[in-house]
Amino acid sequence: MERVLLASVEVSRPVEEVRRSGVRAPAAAGDIEATIRDAAARQGADPDQLLRVAWCESRYNPNAVNPSGASGLFQFMPATWAANSVRAGFAGASVFDPAAAANVAAWMFARGSAGQWTCR
Repeated sequence: MERVLLASVEVSRPVEEVRRSGVRAPAAAGDIEATIRDAAARQGADPDQLLRVAWCESRYNPNAVNPSGASGLFQFMPATWAANSVRAGFAGASVFDPAAAANVAAWMFARGSAGQWTCR
């Protein structure tokens, strides 16, 4: 009897590790890491926490889209992005703009809203 692989599920060890607070994320491309660190400094958030979340949520891909509707570097749901991008001073910015997404996420984290993400 020949076996045929019908599906494969691959869980990357780093992603699972990053879900736990305090674990460092893999290095990001220089521009993404610099963007996230700059946003963290501007908004008063922990840059390492933001890097962990961006890695876990999108693997640092600012164009990531999830079937659930979450999008961008930090996988914002549309309603969350619409409300918080305005509050953070990024009204009209695209969720796919890494600088805007990093600043809105950092703004939210600095105000105690990190719990909206599964990854921390």
